[in-house]
Amino acid sequence: MQQPIKLSANTNQSSYAAMEAVTVTIYARRNGDPAPSEQISLAVFRPTGTRTYRTKVHTDKNGICHTVFHLDARDITGSYSVEARASDGSLALTSFLVI
Repeated sequence: MQQPIKLSANTNQSSYAAMEAVTVTIYARRNGDPAPSEQISLAVFRPTGTRTYRTKVHTDKNGICHTVFHLDARDITGSYSVEARASDGSLALTSFLVI
């Protein structure tokens, strides 16, 4: 039986202004080693709970993947949540502020 993936996620800044680009980096490991070629589903939610961004990415040979999205005019100030989910259901959460 394959061990579950351990995911972690972070953003390149803790806070952003309207219209800025947000970079999300996801790290995937299995048994302490990089987990390459893993499909990761990523979603970002506004403070109201509505989804503002979603994508699917794959980890590289080092178990890392990145995605960049731009905040738009509909993105209000407050705390945004980021959910990264691996195909086995493993989950990583992080957040950032829009000020």
